[in-house]
Amino acid sequence: MKKTLQILFLVAFILGSYVTAKFHEPSTNDYMMHTALSKDNSIEPGISGKNIIDIAYTICDSSITYPDIPSLTENSEQIIYGEVQNIEYIMQPNGCCYTRETIRIIQSIKGAYASENTIFVLKDQGIMSVQQYIDSFQDESEREILIQNFSELYPDTDWNQIYFIAIEINDIMSEIGQKGIYFLEKSAFFDKDGSYCALDGANGEYFEIEENVFTKVSELSSVLGLWNYNASLSNSEPVPYTVPDECTYTTYTKETLLAECMAYLE
Repeated sequence: MKKTLQILFLVAFILGSYVTAKFHEPSTNDYMMHTALSKDNSIEPGISGKNIIDIAYTICDSSITYPDIPSLTENSEQIIYGEVQNIEYIMQPNGCCYTRETIRIIQSIKGAYASENTIFVLKDQGIMSVQQYIDSFQDESEREILIQNFSELYPDTDWNQIYFIAIEINDIMSEIGQKGIYFLEKSAFFDKDGSYCALDGANGEYFEIEENVFTKVSELSSVLGLWNYNASLSNSEPVPYTVPDECTYTTYTKETLLAECMAYLE
């Protein structure tokens, strides 16, 4: 039986609150994980599921929620229909990692951005190598403890080639090419890079699961589980997720979603 490292840690949530997370060994390794194009300190591409050693499920500690489209519309600074063009997994100090999506705006619904512009959207999810995780700790004594623990657990393994995943428990890993309607507010990094984040996390994103069929990500995640890719390790390419025929979630057309938004905006 493979040993696992159980770690409790605090992750700085994009909106400034905090989440707690615990690592769990994946129940199966038959996953081919999509990763980012490599830029700066983002994670290298080409990570397969057999190299994922642990998953950190995170829970947002937020007292404010926006459960429906009218409340999301009222409190969003930007509402867009867009497509993910690029994904970066970016390390932060003390074991934190976040995703920065570059989204091409297909249609602007609320806010100042015009169609065909791009916008950065941050998410509390990401993939980090064990080596990146260790190196991110600023306290030398903490790094030494981690090195000792990992040396016992993975003594003959290149720590640059084994990985953790962190993701909110009701979210889905981002993928290039995904389209959706995003209810956005300024992120904590807005003054630095002009980035936004989904209002109320996965409740503020509606993915297009097939042509002109949308559903809330937080509902879809309960159907799909954690992964939006599910492929045998014998495959060279990931297999896009499919939605089971019998499941419970609400679907919308773009017209019905926009009608609910415009009813409030008018």
